[in-house]
Amino acid sequence: MSALSPEDRMLYRQWLRRGLFLYGAIAIIGAMAISYHIAGPQPLATADSALAAAK
Repeated sequence: MSALSPEDRMLYRQWLRRGLFLYGAIAIIGAMAISYHIAGPQPLATADSALAAAK
């Protein structure tokens, strides 16, 4: 096991955090794309559609 200096350890932690954030963002975007692909485009909820549903 190699002994990392405190500066290297800080850089490693910073890049690890950045990589995990990027991985999470890609996973969320991928899940949104898959659900859009399955469900198709949905109509946006507007005040008009809410009033029509209330009648």
